[in-house]
Amino acid sequence: MRPTLRLLAARIAIPTNTLFPRVPSVPCPPPSTPPCACNPEGLDIDRETPLMGTMPRYGKHLVVATGVSDWPSKIEMDPKNELAGKIKAVMRSKGDPFNPTLVTNSSLPGGGVYEFPAGRFYPADELSSLLSTGELSPDAHTLKHATVLICSHNSRDTRCGSYYPILKKEFETVLKREGIEGVKVEGTSHLSGHKFAGNVVVYLPQGWGVWYGRVGVGEVEGIVRETIMGGRVLKGLTRGVVGREMEEDV
Repeated sequence: MRPTLRLLAARIAIPTNTLFPRVPSVPCPPPSTPPCACNPEGLDIDRETPLMGTMPRYGKHLVVATGVSDWPSKIEMDPKNELAGKIKAVMRSKGDPFNPTLVTNSSLPGGGVYEFPAGRFYPADELSSLLSTGELSPDAHTLKHATVLICSHNSRDTRCGSYYPILKKEFETVLKREGIEGVKVEGTSHLSGHKFAGNVVVYLPQGWGVWYGRVGVGEVEGIVRETIMGGRVLKGLTRGVVGREMEEDV
């Protein structure tokens, strides 16, 4: 029996030398707050494994706006928010195995789906094409500001659930202090790597994003200043970059 394309795709290495523009990387600044001041204590966080390369491979991230910050362990089993499960089913049958689509729930309000790193929003009444063919409608709203997603999936793992509220509060505090408006800071379901909590993904309106791990309250100011304001990647926290290539020696 001839193996299917999907099975073959799972075994084929995807080239990493893409033609994405490069973004500068900088060392992490010293934490702005002593780690013991605000961060959760007693959690089993992996602080030894190198973070770079722990981001799952994907080309598109579809984020469902549910308005709540926690869900059942498997979001496709949520009777109150069924959209993510429907999208996952479509992507399994019609998605591109060479360009995987990541699907998560989020606490973003209002229903609909956000597409990253492209930075687009599709209202709930414009999702018929996605649910029938796996293709997104061309009628999208372009996002003009950064979006910060923090893993808040407490039902899946309490490590991320414990970090979410304090990180959300700190991001909002620092953004306000820096006079930055329009940035959304919300929770997301499982992103992989709970042992690296707090897990944060920053998507920039220029069409790229960076995954950070082991983020505590003290690292938030550096992420705001270097990544959201400066478009630079913090080396020591980076799990991976999507939509760009990271410059190693800056």
